[in-house]
Amino acid sequence: MIKTLLRAGAAMLASAAFAAFAVPAQATDVSAVETAGTCDYSGCGGIVWNFGSSKYVTVANCWQAGSTTYYGEKPPCVTNGYQSSMRNAMWWLARGEATDDLPYYYDTDAFKVDAGCVMKYIKDGYNYTRDRRGLSSMWEKISDSTSVRVDSYTC
Repeated sequence: MIKTLLRAGAAMLASAAFAAFAVPAQATDVSAVETAGTCDYSGCGGIVWNFGSSKYVTVANCWQAGSTTYYGEKPPCVTNGYQSSMRNAMWWLARGEATDDLPYYYDTDAFKVDAGCVMKYIKDGYNYTRDRRGLSSMWEKISDSTSVRVDSYTC
């Protein structure tokens, strides 16, 4: 994981240096969106597993920089909609499915709790309940090798 982060950082620095040299009049804000799914093998990044819910769990393979939560239907970095084989996208997990089975989601960055729903999950060994009844949808960022197991998701 460290090697992947170092490679991604070096690539971003090289790209930024090239852009600054080749086009000095234009600046690009690369801090607004974190790099989408940069690892290339199962288990190298964040994993979400829909263990016990018959309701689909929505995940994203990108995240905007800054906050650890986003309120709305999709994070701003999701520019490719629902796609299982694209970066900057989101996808659904049926019961029993996990993101470590989807190459473009090996490094999952977030999962969603829909408006009006209650999700119970285990994140890195700790139990959580997100109650969004009467509230808008919420995305929660996960990072690096965070593991999330969704046990219950009702609306």
